[in-house]
Amino acid sequence: MSSCLFVALFGIHDLSLLYTWWPTGSIPSELGSLTNLSILELTENNIDGTIPPELGSLASLNTLSLALSSYTGSIPSTLCGISGLSQLVYESTPLTCYAACLTVTDADSN
Repeated sequence: MSSCLFVALFGIHDLSLLYTWWPTGSIPSELGSLTNLSILELTENNIDGTIPPELGSLASLNTLSLALSSYTGSIPSTLCGISGLSQLVYESTPLTCYAACLTVTDADSN
């Protein structure tokens, strides 16, 4: 993604890319600079790869949904620094969560 796009998105609170077409690739680390985000939904799309540790900079984040996608690796422990993160959904992905500080929500149980 272009850095100009991230400048234009800087003040947004909710970013939902549910069921959208996304060029094959990983989550851009620049998303970590959108510090006003409270909801980030990246569910069921073409994004793959690892979750960038820069998402730990999203201090206002309370919902992160990564379900039904092809992410790999583990949930970064940098997300532990987000005190208001109350919902982390990653069902039906190969992701693992080793960070004991995170409260994980399985969308099947909601």
